[in-house]
Amino acid sequence: MEAVFAKTANLGGLYRGQVIDAPILSPLHPHNDAHNDAHNDNHNDNHGEYHHDAHNVTHNGAGHSPIIVAVLDQILEANVAASCFLAPQLGDEVLVFLDDSPAIILSVLKLADPFKEAVCPLPNRAKLTSLELTISSKHLATNVNTATVKANEISVKSRLLKTSFGLVRSVANIVNRAANSFLGRYGDLNLISQRSTAIESKRLKLTAKDDLTARTDNLDIKAQGSVLIDGRTLRLG
Repeated sequence: MEAVFAKTANLGGLYRGQVIDAPILSPLHPHNDAHNDAHNDNHNDNHGEYHHDAHNVTHNGAGHSPIIVAVLDQILEANVAASCFLAPQLGDEVLVFLDDSPAIILSVLKLADPFKEAVCPLPNRAKLTSLELTISSKHLATNVNTATVKANEISVKSRLLKTSFGLVRSVANIVNRAANSFLGRYGDLNLISQRSTAIESKRLKLTAKDDLTARTDNLDIKAQGSVLIDGRTLRLG
């Protein structure tokens, strides 16, 4: 087939095409040009049907090298329309618009591999708006540098909640926790209260493996029943 990299040879209209070369995309780095250029150069060296310089091709609006598609009996460079939801990948069947300008891929009609990870590349700044948005998935993963969530109320329901943080800073007027059982394991635990601290419990047990030290200006212990102090040595004064 003849390689065409500029005009579309007087063709016009909508055509089915197949992607025969496309930049490697990933969900987190959909427009990695340096990686894509190396991939395209290696791909061209191994396929004799067409050759092009990946560093000199015209870049489309998404910011990566044009897709190479086979339409009818020609091989064309095609840009991807901003409205194309899925990123065309190698072997995908696509809908291509042809006129006097370079070809434009409008949509992906059929995936070459339905089990392969599909990529939905969004612009550098994107916003989803909806009155009600529901996401259903067996597995949901996010990978971001900074995440900001603003909500009047956040509800999380889970059979098991696992969290791992390097540092946690929480600022709140009131923290209300209710649990049947609470277990915490710490290397060091420092609790600092600027005002009063109250602990209410039906039964309170303090156990220290080595030493238990209480330092205060005033210590008031009141009990309705007996007070038991048991130790090998008791020092008062």
